[in-house]
Amino acid sequence: MDGVKRQIRIVFHGPWPAEKINVLGNIREGDGQEILVEVDAEKATEVASILFFNFPVQDLIITNLPGENY
Repeated sequence: MDGVKRQIRIVFHGPWPAEKINVLGNIREGDGQEILVEVDAEKATEVASILFFNFPVQDLIITNLPGENY
């Protein structure tokens, strides 16, 4: 699965620090309380856990990149 990526869509309940999120993955989109982060597939669950534990996450969805099926 080398090079395979996942997208994590996060809805925050409160402020979130972009500089700390960007360390976890590549922020692709962001508008206020919702962002889309791209991460390596093998790290997706680890990143999701870090997000839930350290930030005011309201909702989180992990998906394949558009057009990729794994």
